Amino acid sequence: MYCNVWVFVTINTEDRQCHFGHVKDGRMVYSPAGEVAHRAFEWLYSLRANLQLGEWVVMPNHVHALIRVIGPELPMRGGIPQNPVGEAVALYKSRVVNRARKAGLPVKWQTGYYDIIITSDQSHENVVRYIQQNPQKWWEKYGNGSA
Repeated sequence: MYCNVWVFVTINTEDRQCHFGHVKDGRMVYSPAGEVAHRAFEWLYSLRANLQLGEWVVMPNHVHALIRVIGPELPMRGGIPQNPVGEAVALYKSRVVNRARKAGLPVKWQTGYYDIIITSDQSHENVVRYIQQNPQKWWEKYGNGSA
């Protein structure tokens, strides 16, 4: 399912609210909630030894990340294979909301997330480029404003 492959994950804010900042001149400028979202990625990957974080970006109303589950097989719980990517996303979303709430910042996530399993080196390169260029593409589409 998800072992030893890269998974491209997109997590959106509820109603595409721009909680995490704005793009200025092709670069992401974090709001306080954006700083929380940024630090939560660092926290997540220090917490989970079986996860490898690839390229990632926090955007005004969503985040993108490449995640790889490392290991010979999926973890089992009660004989049922688990979804480490889904668990990582749930932990990330919870961490952002809880830390933001403690700071008095409004952050709500859309239910669920989007994931795509990367099946080739070329696809991986394309996704890395997409993530890296996401702030610039936002800038070209919306300028300094929000979506």
